[in-house]
Formats: sequence, C-alpha cells, structure tokens
Amino acid sequence: MFLFCGRKKDRYKCLYFDGDGFAMLYKRIDNGKLQWPRNENEVRNLTQQELR
Repeated sequence: MFLFCGRKKDRYKCLYFDGDGFAMLYKRIDNGKLQWPRNENEVRNLTQQELR
C-alpha cells in the first residue's frame, strides 16, 4: 500500500494491490489535516489495527 498526500494535507490517495489488480482510493478530510512525515526518519509502518 502506498499513500500520497496533497499540498494542503487535507486529502490523500491510497494505491494498493487487492490480488486481482491495483485499486486507488481518494479521501478528502473536511475538518483538519493529516499529520504527514516531514522527513524519512518520521516514516513508519502501521499495524492492521492502526490502519483500520
């Protein structure tokens, strides 16, 4: 799974492989913004529970 964030950090796209092909999801957040990593050291893996 790969996540991509827009400049405003209020929307993101998710690209993932579902076993049959690739799927892309698009999400816009009405109130607030994503906390996006500022550098490579802040990137981390999510558990299944965190992802839900």
